[in-house]
Amino acid sequence: PVADGTSGQALTTNASGQLAFCNIVAQTVGTWTPTDASGAGLTFSTAVGHYVLTGKICTIFGYTVWPSTSNSSQVTIGGLPATVKNITTGWNMCGGQGHVAVQGPNVNYELTLRGVANGTTAKVWGSRGDGGSGYAYPNSTQGANASGTPTAGNHMQFSLTYMVE
Repeated sequence: PVADGTSGQALTTNASGQLAFCNIVAQTVGTWTPTDASGAGLTFSTAVGHYVLTGKICTIFGYTVWPSTSNSSQVTIGGLPATVKNITTGWNMCGGQGHVAVQGPNVNYELTLRGVANGTTAKVWGSRGDGGSGYAYPNSTQGANASGTPTAGNHMQFSLTYMVE
């Protein structure tokens, strides 16, 4: 095979063992700033994010330090670096599912982060741990101490891999 002069080509083989050139999937690595998209108007004292975008797959990593709040809206992280793919049928798992770790409140259940279709936000969900359905993890838990008193300084780390438009 002969390369066509385009940069970013790789030599591959097909099922018959024939050689061919193909284009390499583009990869972008960067930073982004997580924001509160819950509607509560919260401002994080620290908000840091990194991402890797490979073709139509985006993986994000983030860290936030929460303000004191009693707002009960679902924790929603905004400002994702790429739009979550929009699938209107089934479970819409194109939004992916990621891991959330918190420091501060007493949280006894697994927390997950799920991208919201056709947007640049992701919501935090909890699992009851008994096989029951999940619940919307509230700002009032993340922005409070173990006894429920609004307290600033709780940390949240998260990651999510999702399909993009």
